[in-house]
Amino acid sequence: MLKRTIKRKIFLIGFSSMYIFSSSVSVSAGNTNASIDNVNQAMEVVDESENPEKQQLFDIITNTTLTDEEKADTANKLLYEGKNNIEEVETLPPDKSQFGGVNTGVIDSPLPPESERVKDIILAPNFTTDQKIDALNRLLYLGKEETGINEIATLASVPEMSLDIKIYKQATPYYCVPACVYSTMKYLTGSSYSQAFIASQLGTTPNGTVFSYSQFYLNNYQHNYYYIAANPGSLTIEKTHWFNTIYNSNAPVLFVGTLQILSNWEYEANSHCMMLIGVSADNRRYRIGDPYRKWANPDSPSNKYKRYAKRIHNAIQLNGNGYLY
Repeated sequence: MLKRTIKRKIFLIGFSSMYIFSSSVSVSAGNTNASIDNVNQAMEVVDESENPEKQQLFDIITNTTLTDEEKADTANKLLYEGKNNIEEVETLPPDKSQFGGVNTGVIDSPLPPESERVKDIILAPNFTTDQKIDALNRLLYLGKEETGINEIATLASVPEMSLDIKIYKQATPYYCVPACVYSTMKYLTGSSYSQAFIASQLGTTPNGTVFSYSQFYLNNYQHNYYYIAANPGSLTIEKTHWFNTIYNSNAPVLFVGTLQILSNWEYEANSHCMMLIGVSADNRRYRIGDPYRKWANPDSPSNKYKRYAKRIHNAIQLNGNGYLY
């Protein structure tokens, strides 16, 4: 069973190759003389005076004289010491007993504080310095800065995009999380252990799976893209995260929603894990990969369909377990 106490264990699995997505920067992990252009691109720093914290954080992560543990401790002091950070408070997802429908396999659980998520990124054994910088930037700054790219959807002129990903039906009615992890692994690496094996690693029972465990599995069993767990937020921030993940990083988003027929969903589900696998040119609609759709309606032609971002946002807000991006 994959719990927080063992999440940093290195799982030895054969990968055909490792690559860094185009959104990251090619800076050698041992190169302390990175150019200012690389610094700016990696952390999206326009001027150090605009966000000195970002520059200091970059300097910490690329400091080859520090161990990862020392980097994590130094970064924690920089970001949180003496500050009142709302992200440091764990909040349990709301009670959903008022909603009808099935639970396709999600157990409510709060995310760890942001400081722990920062530490997890810095200590991640399977990822390069470039990827850690990218992950820290997405966790701490993407969509949160006035000078950032929180309006990425309106600034970008892009065609509609869908990932070439196969969405597999969940093997049991309560395997929605293992099924989404399975589809993600197959897409990112070309292969995957079975849904049953993934379920065993996630501690899945007939009551479901703790959604946040899927992040630990994905980040331990593949090193193409570091997944970040997020609580429900504003529609603008969520769309920025989703768009960036799908369009710029070519990776699917995993999320948990509460589905209601009155809100234009095909069936009722008080907790269900699905995937975002495509985005419209105006960033208003997303293509969904739904592993439960053929359980709800065996005659459904596909496990993929489109919904407006607002409806997805509302489903996530009602549920409270958030998403991985």
